[in-house]
Amino acid sequence: EEFDLIVFVGAPTETMTEKMSTLEKMRDEIVLQDYIGEASVDEFDKFVEDFNSLGGEQITNEVNEWYASVQ
Repeated sequence: EEFDLIVFVGAPTETMTEKMSTLEKMRDEIVLQDYIGEASVDEFDKFVEDFNSLGGEQITNEVNEWYASVQ
């Protein structure tokens, strides 16, 4: 699947302000577990599912809206 890498340079979105610290903590934990060999593929898949349901998907939508507005 092909995708474009978008670098977000705007002010934090509403969902970023509300949820980003929690999402970053979750991300950091899974990256560390992966690095030291303690995270399985299933755990990473669960992280992605949780990340999206806890605000990651909404942040992605907000960033995509921002990107569309600056094109």
